[in-house]
Amino acid sequence: MTDDDSKSWIDQRVIAGNRGEEELFVELAGLLQELRRSITVQVSEKNPRGATFAQILLLGHIAAGIDSVSDLAKHLRISPAAVSKMVEGMVRGGLLSRDRSGLDRRIVRLVPTAQGREVLSTNRKVVWEVFRHAFGVLSSSEVAELIRLLKKILAAAEN
Repeated sequence: MTDDDSKSWIDQRVIAGNRGEEELFVELAGLLQELRRSITVQVSEKNPRGATFAQILLLGHIAAGIDSVSDLAKHLRISPAAVSKMVEGMVRGGLLSRDRSGLDRRIVRLVPTAQGREVLSTNRKVVWEVFRHAFGVLSSSEVAELIRLLKKILAAAEN
């Protein structure tokens, strides 16, 4: 194995005189931001209930059993304060309720209300359609490869 074989693809492109590392990262960051924006806008535009994409995702996690602010924050990799703010708005909007434990009043579980369950049920289809449209240009093997690569990047970013 030569020294060039052990270098990352970015190092190899810089050595070969191709685009610089910073330029590649700027383009990648822009593409990721644009993809996120596009999906968020499309879900919002097609949403018959007026919930945001973030609210739909939060409702889905809560319905799946991740039902405390601290667990949601860990799972979503955002601050507990950000989750609390979103939850407060969803409680005021009638999408969630707080359920205090009868044994320990400090334990608060989040529960989707009937309205929250309806929003989640209706919008799961919307989210699926948006993702299917966005990623439908890829074959199933390309989607699997994209998932593998994103997991690899995420693991590196977390270390």
